[in-house]
Amino acid sequence: MSDESSSDQEETNSTSSKTGREIFEDLSRALADALQHGTSDAKRIIEDKLPQWKSDVAQGLYKAAYAAAYATAFGTAIARELVPDTVADGFREGAQAGKRDADEAMQRRAEKKVEEETSSGGPSSESAWV
Repeated sequence: MSDESSSDQEETNSTSSKTGREIFEDLSRALADALQHGTSDAKRIIEDKLPQWKSDVAQGLYKAAYAAAYATAFGTAIARELVPDTVADGFREGAQAGKRDADEAMQRRAEKKVEEETSSGGPSSESAWV
């Protein structure tokens, strides 16, 4: 019989001679040791790596902000050069017309609400949009 199989046999015999409680206690100690070592290893790794992670995150945020600002400025400059004045005039006039119509719609809504309140003797529970 080799030494290795002899050692396995002795371990089996010692395990079989232990009570269930002893086996459970051995297992509990082994798990507690593993947890303790794992926790200390994790703390050490975090303490060592946290400054680098913070730096990496800050660098990533910087690059994202730079890319967004660059794309906005570059796109605006190119659009300003490439878009004919008639298109720019169309955008400007369309925005002015949209604002004017929205102001008129709000004015009509306010007038309708006042009219409903005066005709019914108080505020209406229905929407002024109807």
